[in-house]
Amino acid sequence: MILQGVVTDGTSGQPLEGVYVSLEWTPEDNPEPGQGALVHVDTSTAADGSYRVEAKLSDVNCTTAFLRVSRSGYKAVLIHPDCKSGKQTFDVALPPS
Repeated sequence: MILQGVVTDGTSGQPLEGVYVSLEWTPEDNPEPGQGALVHVDTSTAADGSYRVEAKLSDVNCTTAFLRVSRSGYKAVLIHPDCKSGKQTFDVALPPS
């Protein structure tokens, strides 16, 4: 599973560098879903606003997986990607907080 895209400022449209991007999910063997630690794969955006997150599809709990895009001064955006192999592109315009 490869998630990629470009993150921009929701007002100006300019690319944002250093934005936190994380694919997160609750492990399937978690005894109480919604409780405990999340598994996550993290990255941050490059100078051109681009990011790429890779995870082995068999490791991801598809029912709880989401992509978190966040940066100080902006509202976080959560995206529920399709649970499939291959590339998925999610361009995000972060709204100011």
